Amino acid sequence: MTSPHLLLVLVRGLCLINLGALGLLFGSAGLYIQDFRGLDVHGLGAIGLHVTSGLLAVALLLMVKVSKTGRVPTVLAVATFGLSFLQAAIGSTMTLAGHVSGALLLTVMLTWVTAWAFSSRRRGEEHRRTETRNHSLEGASS
Repeated sequence: MTSPHLLLVLVRGLCLINLGALGLLFGSAGLYIQDFRGLDVHGLGAIGLHVTSGLLAVALLLMVKVSKTGRVPTVLAVATFGLSFLQAAIGSTMTLAGHVSGALLLTVMLTWVTAWAFSSRRRGEEHRRTETRNHSLEGASS
C-alpha cells in the first residue's frame, strides 16, 4: 500500500511544479503580448501544465483513497486538469479576455491546493492525530 506521507510529498512536489509551469506560462504570455514572441515556450508550458495537473489529480485521488483526506483539493485538481484543456482550446487573440480569466482561475485553484498541501492543519488529519494521541494516553500506565 502507498504511504500517506509519501503521497503528501509527491502532492507537494507536483503543486510546486504546477505553479512553476504557471509562472512560465505567465512570462511567455507577457512576451507574446508585448513582442509577439515566446509562443513556442507558451505551448510547451501548457503541455507541462496538462501533464503535471493530471499527475496532481491522480496523486490526490490516491491520497483520498489511502488517507480519506483531501476531497476538495482533489476536485480542484481535476477541475484544473480539465480547465487547462479548455484554456488551450480558447487560447487565441480573439478570445484573449476569456483566456486571461481562465488563467487567473487556474492560478487561484492551484494556489489553494498548494496552500492546502503545505498546511500543517489539513482537514481530517488533525482529527486523526487527536484520536491517536488520546488512544495512546489511554493505554499508558499510571
